[in-house]
Amino acid sequence: MLADKMRSDLEEYAKIQSGDPVTEPLFDAAVQLAESATGKPFEVENGEPKSQLYWLAIKQIVVHWYDNRGAVSEKSLENIPLSANELLNHIALSSDFPGVSR
Repeated sequence: MLADKMRSDLEEYAKIQSGDPVTEPLFDAAVQLAESATGKPFEVENGEPKSQLYWLAIKQIVVHWYDNRGAVSEKSLENIPLSANELLNHIALSSDFPGVSR
């Protein structure tokens, strides 16, 4: 669930109109992708992301998907931005982020 403060931060960052119903599904999908790619959970505590670095990667993914949600074009077929990918790689390799216990 996307906390109100996080929702407004994400909408401002992505230039999404406040209350747009696309915000939450994009957030949920970005978190799912990020957790799958890193093997580490995106943690929220008291309605705030525990890691601003992880939060930045999530926001970058959402912006990319939001900006490329229209008709398919060469640009929209690009992978997530390199900067988001680099952040996810760092999170995956860093001991600062606890792994998912199985």
